[in-house]
Amino acid sequence: MTDERERSVAICEGCEAVCTVWVTNDGDVMPVSSTSNCECPASALRVLDAETVG
Repeated sequence: MTDERERSVAICEGCEAVCTVWVTNDGDVMPVSSTSNCECPASALRVLDAETVG
């Protein structure tokens, strides 16, 4: 069994760092890399969509 996930971009609501994340089917958000320059908890990440960016 494999986890389905999609790559996206998120912003940290704590420090406003922008990073690439994996979003799983059940809504979990995890940074792709440990070098995102953000040390806040993963729950502080908010996934950006086209409406947010545009």
